[in-house]
Amino acid sequence: MQSKPMRIVPFMIRVSDEVLSDLGMRIRNTRWPNQAPGAAWAQGTDLEYLKRLLSYWANGFDWRAQERQLNCVGAYRVDAAHTDGHEPVAARSRNDGRAGFEMSAIAST
Repeated sequence: MQSKPMRIVPFMIRVSDEVLSDLGMRIRNTRWPNQAPGAAWAQGTDLEYLKRLLSYWANGFDWRAQERQLNCVGAYRVDAAHTDGHEPVAARSRNDGRAGFEMSAIAST
């Protein structure tokens, strides 16, 4: 059986307004636990830090600006497992002067 040739296809990150709105709503509706006993960070994430971070994500983070920056890099969808794109990998051109790609696995749903 012959294997399929690897496909490398450029892609742009485009997260829908609906997805971003849903994420913001979920963050704002978070039901917070009590802070874990003991020193902050001793048993996990510091609760106040996490609240500030998520407040920024929900109310101050400019996803569209980040999306524009990420899309300037040159990203590619690679069928690394030869499975018609069901196990995608993101690759982008290196920006350090060396030839090749930087690769990141992405979970697909």
